[in-house]
Amino acid sequence: MTPLSQRPFAPVLPLLWVAIALHVVALLLAFGAAEAWRFMPIAVVYLALLACLARGWRWAGYVTFFASAVSGIIVLSTLWSVNALPGWWKLATLSAHWLTAGAVFTVLWHAAPSDPDQLGD
Repeated sequence: MTPLSQRPFAPVLPLLWVAIALHVVALLLAFGAAEAWRFMPIAVVYLALLACLARGWRWAGYVTFFASAVSGIIVLSTLWSVNALPGWWKLATLSAHWLTAGAVFTVLWHAAPSDPDQLGD
């Protein structure tokens, strides 16, 4: 097992798993409604980003931060709309997205490489 210093995004991975799980649960909660299917591509993208973050790729952290922040805004915009998804799911998903964005921001902020050659790793 590699030490935490070589896996800087390890604290982010559980939050991203929760976000992915909530996107899959949306399909079950809405009984396959069309509005729930729009969350599936996001879950697939998050799964790919999770694999990249697990390898410690810094560029994936920037993409994950942006994707989580924007996804949180999208969920926030649907918070007061009436649809097949319950309010608790929307709040949980909003929290998962913004906690993920905050955790990624923290990792990127504290683990900024001093050597420009490390930016591509």
